[in-house]
Amino acid sequence: MGLCSFFILSVLFVVLAFYYVKRDGGNLIQPHAYYTANVFVLMCLFPVLQLYVADILGETKGIARFNLMIGLSYLSFSVGFFVKKQKTEKLLSHLISKFNVTSVPRKVLNVHSILMILLALGLFAYMAEKSGMGLVAWLRSPRIGYQNYRVGFGHLYVASMALLNFSFLFILFFGVNNLKKLLAVTSIFIVSLYFFGSKAPIVAVVFEAMVYYNFFIKKIRAAKVILMCLLIALVFSASFMFYGDKDAKDALSVRILTYASYYDHGARFFADFDERFEYQYGKEYLSGYWMYVPRAVYPQKPYSYGVVKYVVEKYYPGAGESGHTPAFGGPVEEYLNFGIPGIICIGFFGGYVASLFYVYFLRHKNFLGFVLLSNGMAFSIFPVMSWGAYKVIWYLLNIGLLLFHKQLLLLSRPSASSNAGCRHGLEPKDNNT
Repeated sequence: MGLCSFFILSVLFVVLAFYYVKRDGGNLIQPHAYYTANVFVLMCLFPVLQLYVADILGETKGIARFNLMIGLSYLSFSVGFFVKKQKTEKLLSHLISKFNVTSVPRKVLNVHSILMILLALGLFAYMAEKSGMGLVAWLRSPRIGYQNYRVGFGHLYVASMALLNFSFLFILFFGVNNLKKLLAVTSIFIVSLYFFGSKAPIVAVVFEAMVYYNFFIKKIRAAKVILMCLLIALVFSASFMFYGDKDAKDALSVRILTYASYYDHGARFFADFDERFEYQYGKEYLSGYWMYVPRAVYPQKPYSYGVVKYVVEKYYPGAGESGHTPAFGGPVEEYLNFGIPGIICIGFFGGYVASLFYVYFLRHKNFLGFVLLSNGMAFSIFPVMSWGAYKVIWYLLNIGLLLFHKQLLLLSRPSASSNAGCRHGLEPKDNNT
């Protein structure tokens, strides 16, 4: 029954993904394709390899039920993605027009990039020192810093990472117009993000570079998408090797499969739900807002909140305080709060918003559209419960500062207003039109 449910799930992925790719003119770099690939790899490919190839999947009970919930969530996301949304896109366009940062003088571009990168590095250094590990020690062993010293300083960690990521998107959009520059800039930021001790931002930068290349340099065809997927797998494996236990005796492939425990944990949750859990009707989401309260401001902030408090601690008591919080894959939060109706509604809403960002970007292809597209594919849309959504705060602050810098320059140099709309060759060339 388990293998059959994996097969049905794979067919659902393939059919809906090919339907939208064809409908979208063959474009393989878009939110629905990304979401499909992400769910397929984590919730189908890895568990099949773990269960039927490597024989390392810890929990086999409830697989059929879990796959049903994954399929329901994916189908709901797809329906939300496919429905038309012209009126909503016009409303979004009107709102974003108030924060247009596409036409920016060169001086503001250069100064802003330097200031944001210096601020990011300063926040990182301050975090490393305040954490008790020390900057030099953190740079030598970033994985240890990430795992053991980040607790209590998450706001500084995310702020630094978000500012670097925003700077990366900013430099790409305003300063890169060929593959050579793209590779150079991406390599620099990959090296910088290595010191954060996490694989996720490194893989995200590679993915964002792919998105930029596809829309502003040259459209990526199917053969190249396969090569780029292999590149992402290579980057992930390399980062896993760098961050992994140097004395590990198991092969790298076995360590990667063992590490990818998202499905295993999710299956345990759905298998145990009737005995160990009850519906929270939104309390878990509300609890997650503690993420936005820096511990330095409110030392009594609980260590366990959101999904950690209501799910992870059931299996791993003390996980929140230790900083080691295993991820539970699939629609766990949706089901915990509102059951099957929650999976359907939240899946639909996530697909609708991801599609809205994509439609806006295709229409305008401006900087904010690029930010929405790049990040809208990678973070959970529904109520501010992810690191990615936390980063959006820093993006908005960054955009506000950028507009402020622009106005200061124009006020101090009135003559510059005539050149404010010129990017002096910095605007990426779109070869797709």
